[in-house]
Amino acid sequence: MLETGLESKETMALRGEIRALVRLNGGKITTEARRKSERLEELLSREYATGDIVKVHESLDVVCEPLRALAEKRGADPDAVFQDLFNAKMIAERDLELSGAIGERARLIDKGVDPEAANRVLDALKAEYGEDYQVLEDVSRGVRSWSDAAILEPLVRSGRLNEEVAKLMRKSNRYYVPFFRLMDEMEEKGFVGRGTGIFEVRKIPVSEIKGSERKIMDPLSMLVSLAYRSADAAARATVARTIAEVPLFSQAGEGIEVVRAKFFPVPVELRQEVDPELRAGLQSIADALKVRVEVRERLKGHSNLLGMYAQMVDREASGGLITEEERKWIQLMFGSSERTLAHEVGHAIDAYYAKEKDGKRIGGLVSALMATPEMKRELRAIADRRLGDASSETFKRYVRRREEQVAEFVSLYINDRGLALTMAPNACDAFVRFCSKRDALKPLLGLRPSGKADISTMEGQAWTRSPFPPESNTMLYYRNGAPYWLKMPPDLYRACMGMNPGDVGLAVRLAAKPASWLRSGAVLTPEFISRNPLRDILMAWVFNRHGFSFRGWFSDFFELLGKKEEAKKLFAKFQASGGAFADLATMFLETQKLTVEQIQGKRKGVKYCAHPMEALREISSFVENVTRYSVYRQALENGASNAEAVHEARTITLDYHRFGGSPYIRALNMVIPFFNASIQGIDKVWGELLSGDPKRVLKVLQRITLGITVPSVLLWAMFGDDDRIKNLESWERNLFWHIPLPGGPIIRFPKPFELGIAFGSIPERMLDFASTGDKHGLRQAVAQAFDSVTPPMWPAILRPFAEQSSNWNFFTGRAIEDEAMKNLPAELRSKPWTSEAAKFFSSRFGKYAGISPVMFENHVRSLFGGIGASYVLPMIDFAMRKTGVAKDIPKMDEPVYQSLPFIRALISREAGGFKSKASSDFYENAAKSYTADQGWKALWKRGQIEDAMRMLREHPEAVFAGSARKAMSDPSRIRREREAILADPKMTGDRKRARAAELDSRVDVIVGVQQALMNPRVMERIRAPFIDKLQRSGPTKKDIDSYYDFLNEPVLRAARAVERDWPSIRKLSSRERSERIVGLIKRGQNRGVAVTTGGNQGKNANPILGIPFHESKTLSSESMYQ
Repeated sequence: MLETGLESKETMALRGEIRALVRLNGGKITTEARRKSERLEELLSREYATGDIVKVHESLDVVCEPLRALAEKRGADPDAVFQDLFNAKMIAERDLELSGAIGERARLIDKGVDPEAANRVLDALKAEYGEDYQVLEDVSRGVRSWSDAAILEPLVRSGRLNEEVAKLMRKSNRYYVPFFRLMDEMEEKGFVGRGTGIFEVRKIPVSEIKGSERKIMDPLSMLVSLAYRSADAAARATVARTIAEVPLFSQAGEGIEVVRAKFFPVPVELRQEVDPELRAGLQSIADALKVRVEVRERLKGHSNLLGMYAQMVDREASGGLITEEERKWIQLMFGSSERTLAHEVGHAIDAYYAKEKDGKRIGGLVSALMATPEMKRELRAIADRRLGDASSETFKRYVRRREEQVAEFVSLYINDRGLALTMAPNACDAFVRFCSKRDALKPLLGLRPSGKADISTMEGQAWTRSPFPPESNTMLYYRNGAPYWLKMPPDLYRACMGMNPGDVGLAVRLAAKPASWLRSGAVLTPEFISRNPLRDILMAWVFNRHGFSFRGWFSDFFELLGKKEEAKKLFAKFQASGGAFADLATMFLETQKLTVEQIQGKRKGVKYCAHPMEALREISSFVENVTRYSVYRQALENGASNAEAVHEARTITLDYHRFGGSPYIRALNMVIPFFNASIQGIDKVWGELLSGDPKRVLKVLQRITLGITVPSVLLWAMFGDDDRIKNLESWERNLFWHIPLPGGPIIRFPKPFELGIAFGSIPERMLDFASTGDKHGLRQAVAQAFDSVTPPMWPAILRPFAEQSSNWNFFTGRAIEDEAMKNLPAELRSKPWTSEAAKFFSSRFGKYAGISPVMFENHVRSLFGGIGASYVLPMIDFAMRKTGVAKDIPKMDEPVYQSLPFIRALISREAGGFKSKASSDFYENAAKSYTADQGWKALWKRGQIEDAMRMLREHPEAVFAGSARKAMSDPSRIRREREAILADPKMTGDRKRARAAELDSRVDVIVGVQQALMNPRVMERIRAPFIDKLQRSGPTKKDIDSYYDFLNEPVLRAARAVERDWPSIRKLSSRERSERIVGLIKRGQNRGVAVTTGGNQGKNANPILGIPFHESKTLSSESMYQ
């Protein structure tokens, strides 16, 4: 609601100043007092938003309710009844009004209006509906009343339309209905343009009436459209006017001022009707008096005059002499009549015959016509005809000058001789005598209007208001319907203009489509809808300024869900105040609008959603706004004003409808998903932590510590050594807190993005490093923290192709196609869980596009987010199986909670077998070990023994290459066996799950052993002593096989021992497990400590280890790489 007349310190101070000024000036209102009074009036007339909702009119839906009831009563189609009202009755009445048959306007247009046909339509409706016709009458009046309240009133209140103009419009449009014609552009009719710029130079949604024979569009749809356009124009005008009023109530308005608009000339052809004979006669009299007559577009310096007689003396030096020439002329403004010309000719006659004698003018027309008191009274009466009630004293004195009286008499005598004879008989006689004695004036006595008409033309120019800003940093705004230009400081101007989305090129619009798809697919998934409120609640608690409790949030959620009346009213106030316009779900979509179908009653009962995405958007918006509403309600309860509470609610997490002013940033946000959200996240965190208020910063840090760091450390202490947690991907461990249930699933809770990684995940990974020496996890956490504070830079349209070319998923930090797939044809690179749709696409097009099934799935996820990968592809798979395109093979059963859309968002999918992080890490570590192994052997073969030793020191993973290669064959065989089980059409889903679990456990053992061997702590412990022993033996280029065995044999023996005892070793802590493995490897190394390269230890002995070669299971360096 908007209130006026609110007193403030400034208004009270102004009242005191005005009283003091009046007293000091003896009760008189001075200019200064008047100026202060005007400012006081402006301050008291300002509107203040209170947040309360005031009902201005029944909604169109309620107004049309009787029509739906009438259709039900008559058993008719509601659409037909609506058509009878809007497309028949109301249009017929409007036609009658435009033709002048009803209403208060004269006949305006002929084209497209048929009064007789309109009357026949009304008669037919009356006959069809009988007594029910009154319902149509009542509803039509209600609709017109609604259109006034919804279309005109907002424009008047915002200052966009003048109140007097609005009254005239209402008076002459009592039966208004919009006449939008097909094939017409709405913008050509004076409507707000299609662009969405906030302060563009726009027209108001009120159009002039023009005849047309084109078919009229549905008036109901047009009324709804007009209402939205009017609300849009009014909102923009209100914002602009508010900015203009800032200097009235705040020092922040310094530099804001109204500036004059610029005008530019436009060439026009001026036309006027003239009496050719009378004008020619007056011109001949002027010529006889040697007076030049000039017709001008306007009289310079005398804009309030229609004509002027002047005379002056020109002095010109020529031949050493100064000559004088008297100039006389009559100037007429174009458009002035013969009366004005006759008036100026009267001045010329008087000036021509008057002479100066003894300081007096004699012999002129004034002397002749004002010789007696009677003639003076007659001329005074004629002159006073020019005066009115509002004439000023100055004008009266001017009109009653003797020369003016005589000139006005001459004009009346020539143009209306009968009236002149009636009003001034004595003066007329004297005038006739005066002219009769002078040959030049005799023709004047015969001049009178001829009754003939002609058109006189003149090339001129009209000055029109420029639609462009008169200065830099100026903005258009309206006050009482009049346009003004407002100049403001550059930073404020940029902020205002930053609200204009602006035009972008075709390339940007095309690139924005994939970004929009990804945003929708990411934020409208049930999983995101479940998780996002948990992040928001924690963010609200950390950053609140007026108090926020978790208990209050749950109370508000269930009150709104239960539609408690008091909560509904407050939520409506929250929405009306703008608090609900900051959510993510509707950021990239158009505002939901009331539709004709809803008004006609075609959508009843539960909220109707025409599309599943619309339903998800409604749910997402509601859930997100519950947090904002709870912040709003609790802030109000803790003493905040409505404006403060709304601001708190919008900015407590992120205001997704807040954009930067730079057009480049806007373009980037269009093509890069969540670019704006990333910038705002950084701004929010740094803005709070660097606010400059030490108490505020300390409070925020305390909440961060209690709400994020402490839970992270406690959960790490409780579950940090749980293998199920360690098997989760790094990105998931960094973005969620995890609680593994004994014998059950892993519950996960989302961390706030920036704060959660910086203050929760990094401390966790630091503890991991201190415990296990895992630098990789710490580096990933730091990298993810860096990513969270830097905006993404890959446009959505390019990201899938970039990931394909690099075979790297930028989000998970993993290879899309692992090592096991690289040697397969593209169409065969799939995983056991790859969708049938991806396989089908790759089998048809993969060999041409080079897109494998797993790469296709990655493209779908990169372009359509979770909606595409987790919902659309499974639905396509289901359709393909049921239609026979793909084999309908029983799928492996999953736990019930993994199939529940909203629940599964809070449960981690246990990663076992090939899906585990250990499996992915194993393949990555194995690839690194192969590379390092090949590297040191290549250096050795070239004779660069020292470089090979240095490489072994720097890359101890080379020691584990043989063990990793041997272990690699088993997962490949298990993968094939697992795929065969999943493809078995006879095996049931539960049996498949049991067999797959057995295979996954075998994979877990294999990769678990290898990961335990390649643990960073193990590599660090064996690196230096191991290589030192090798180097002291004096290796040569020929000893590569022996040294290779020396490096790998202890690791192979340790791997076999660890695999045998894995059930017990697995239960050890990470530190204890590493110590056990280091001991096993060292024992293997020590078997060859005392052995040298020289001496004969038997033809089958290993010269380094001193053991028979047949005990070594290692392959030679040559055979390993064939």
